[in-house]
Amino acid sequence: MKSIKEIRSKIRSLYKACLVQGVLDESRVHMVVNDILSKRPRGWTVMLAEFKRLIRRNIEQHTVTITTAIPLESSDLNRIKDIVISKHGPGLNFVHIVDPSVIAGLRVQVGSSVLDGTIQARLETLLEKF
Repeated sequence: MKSIKEIRSKIRSLYKACLVQGVLDESRVHMVVNDILSKRPRGWTVMLAEFKRLIRRNIEQHTVTITTAIPLESSDLNRIKDIVISKHGPGLNFVHIVDPSVIAGLRVQVGSSVLDGTIQARLETLLEKF
């Protein structure tokens, strides 16, 4: 039986083969999954779980969430996208969320990094100090 370490190593190499210039290629991901499902090697369920974890982490790292109190004009949104792409590279997926509770300002989240310039965040910071 293959050890977990061997399985993870194999899956990491398959995951890296799914990247094209640092961007996840969906067709390659489907090929890997279909190959594992058709062959069903020892530890195939662990392999799929590990592969899913790596894919999910990649998607999270390449998802940009822009939160504002009001809808942004497309020119403003494009300017923000250009800035984020220049700092984090291509292959990002952008999501714009309108949330009136942020009051004003802008929150940009790229993966686990958050730039929070909202009034809501400033008010919460003030409340923590007092």
